[in-house]
Amino acid sequence: MTGMEAVILGAIQGLTEFLPISSSGHLVLAHRVLGVEEDNLTFDIWLHVGTLLAVLIAYRKDLQSLLAHPTSPVWKWLIIGTIPTGVLGYLLHDPVESLFQSGSSLPWEFAITGIVLYLAESLPRGNKRIENLRTSDALWVGVCQGLAVMPALSRSGLTLAGALWRGMDRTEAAKYSFLLSVPAIAGAALQQWVSSSAGGHAPGLPEVLGAGTAAIAGYLAIFWMLKILATRSLKPFAWYVWILGAVVLALQWSGRL
Repeated sequence: MTGMEAVILGAIQGLTEFLPISSSGHLVLAHRVLGVEEDNLTFDIWLHVGTLLAVLIAYRKDLQSLLAHPTSPVWKWLIIGTIPTGVLGYLLHDPVESLFQSGSSLPWEFAITGIVLYLAESLPRGNKRIENLRTSDALWVGVCQGLAVMPALSRSGLTLAGALWRGMDRTEAAKYSFLLSVPAIAGAALQQWVSSSAGGHAPGLPEVLGAGTAAIAGYLAIFWMLKILATRSLKPFAWYVWILGAVVLALQWSGRL
């Protein structure tokens, strides 16, 4: 892998992890377009490290407050939301691996992501804060996050939509989605680390470039997403993934992908 390819993949990972358009789906496509090896677990781990760093920096004040207040109800909702994510991630791991390898399901998963975003944007605005969640709310959002292990189902898109469906304020929904991503991203990186021999090797230049670019792009994407939620609609993202899904389907049918 060249340094430029690492930067491109890092930028894609960082931007699409926090914009509701599916990082995994875009990375599968990017790997194939660039002709880069798809099963480089060491590089994937460092991309996760980069996006994890982006969340930790963007929400450092919230995380510091949580650490200073271990009895905060936010802890409860983060833990409850993480449980179904972990269960679904474990149960779906093997079948999802085959989907990543074939890529055949990408158009349909992009389409589902678009439908979810479009419907969520059509809901009346809620005002529920993280502190006021119920167990059913946290479980629902956690299930949404767990289902996003599928290649082109957007984690941020599904969790945002799930939170909006439960009546959350848009900014609070984004905060809950991004905070929930911390254990999810860390867990994914840990799972890949266990599955590889990355633990015994220092990162090379591609890993450093990929992680650094993912961190910067992810940090910018978080604040871009917050601004969009405050002032604009999610429907353009729905149209984007629908169009992308249609293009991917056409390329698959023509044998070019």
